[in-house]
Order: sequence, then C-alpha cells, then structure tokens
Amino acid sequence: MTPILMGVSVINHLMAYRELLLEQKVSLTDPVTGQAIALKDLTLPQLYDVLTTPAHQATVRAALNGLPFAQLRFDQFMAKLVQPKEMGAFLERAETGLRWHLQRVYRARCDIVHSAGRMINIALLCANLEAYLKSVLTALLAAFGSIPTLGSPQEFFLRAERSYLNAASALKSGDAGPLKVFLVELRPPAA
Repeated sequence: MTPILMGVSVINHLMAYRELLLEQKVSLTDPVTGQAIALKDLTLPQLYDVLTTPAHQATVRAALNGLPFAQLRFDQFMAKLVQPKEMGAFLERAETGLRWHLQRVYRARCDIVHSAGRMINIALLCANLEAYLKSVLTALLAAFGSIPTLGSPQEFFLRAERSYLNAASALKSGDAGPLKVFLVELRPPAA
C-alpha cells in the first residue's frame, strides 16, 4: 500500500499545481511551436516536464507574485521536481512519515479492538485512513480498467511495489523517467 500512496502523493501535488495554474489563469507557451499549452489536457508526464522547464517556472513565479504562500510552496516542490535525486530524497522522507502514520493507525485499531480506553484524535486518524483507502482503491480500479491482463489485486500491489522501487532507484541515479511511468500506471490517461 505504501508505494501506491507515495505515487498518489506526487500525483496529488502535480494536480494541485495544475489546478492552481488554471485558477490563476497562468498561460504557458510551448517554446518550439509558440502555441499556448493546454494545461488541462496534459498527461502527468507531460505536466511533470512542463513544470520542470525553467522558462515555465519563471512564468509561474511571476504569475504567483501576489500569492506568496502559493509561490513558496510551488518553489519548494519545483526544487524537488527538477532534481530527481532531491525528489528521491523527498519521497524517502515522506515514505518514512507515512509508515509511521500507518503504524499509529494500526495502534489505534488495536486500541479499539482490545478496548484500551479513550483514543486521542481518533476522528483525524479515521479521516486519514479513509483518504488512504480511497487513494488505493482509485488506483486499483484504474489499473483494472487499463491493464487487461491484470489478474488480481495482489498482482496490482506487486506491480506497484516493483514500479515504485524501480522509480526510487532511478531517482537516486538522477533519472525521473521511471517515476513518470509509475505515475501513469497509477492514474492512466482517460481514453
């Protein structure tokens, strides 16, 4: 489950920045063709590539000038996105935090099952667990819809784990390509 949630985390970041750019009516132009880039129509790998282009980053920074917090968060994430090794380190730290959080959720489950008494932040833990479940189920259903040879949920989880490990390894050596492939596996483009 952790590899899927890590991939979904990157997808959520990319989608949030796409929505921010659309909401702020940021216009990006393809440097080769001179045509406006339709942000709404970009696949995840295309969006990844557009956001890592220095000229586009400068345009976005200028457009977000009146939104200092959004600009700060954009700059922080872009610093990771443009450097695959940094993205790998970011995912590693996030994975550690996610694993700790899943352990807290499991301990809460044990407390509930064994009647250990009053729980602190049970509503928040349940909300997080619900979000994790929705993310994993969405990715699972998307995979079954796009991979005709997928035989079982177990195969899906094994594929996701393998793809995530390949992506993490490639990021350490400076290659973001396998991460982009993994993102498409989790959220294939609509047909």
